[in-house]
Amino acid sequence: PDGAWLLCIADVTGHGVPAAMNAAMIKAVLLQGVEQLAFPSELLEFINRRFLAVNLLGDFVSMLLVRVDSQQRKLSWASAGHPAACLLARDGATRDLSSTGPLLGILDDAKWEPGTLKVATAERLLMVTDGVTETMDPQNRLFGNQRLVDLFTNCRDLPLEHTAREIHRALVSYRDGGRRHDDVTALLVEF
Repeated sequence: PDGAWLLCIADVTGHGVPAAMNAAMIKAVLLQGVEQLAFPSELLEFINRRFLAVNLLGDFVSMLLVRVDSQQRKLSWASAGHPAACLLARDGATRDLSSTGPLLGILDDAKWEPGTLKVATAERLLMVTDGVTETMDPQNRLFGNQRLVDLFTNCRDLPLEHTAREIHRALVSYRDGGRRHDDVTALLVEF
């Protein structure tokens, strides 16, 4: 109602039907939570309590929630053990939106510290799952966070669609014909 946007990226443990069921459950709980709560740290606490109440398998979830207040040019975030997001300024300077608390589904009384940053016009945000940075080459070396940040920075003058294609191309090239071991998801936003 206040015109803010909520960006979310998450990664559930496991694969196949159980993981898909957990992902659907997490999405439903998130949608329920945004009807009552506005801030990422509060939403993570809400999601965690409900996930723990129904999660019988001992699974866990990493999640990054970013609230964008375009009126105040501010973003606030909370991260449940999720890989850091990267905020990229037009001049190439980067800032991390790092984890602010534990994974979802681990602790009943878990809390997440909120983070807040001001954003400027044309700044960009990159949020990824760990399948991006943990992409391996044929010698089992990880693509890594620094390589990703460098690539994101080098693409700062490209349209977002081209940046997304460049990230995809770099990951495929890095695998050099090897198979993907995990999901690969990236969310790119320009303010």
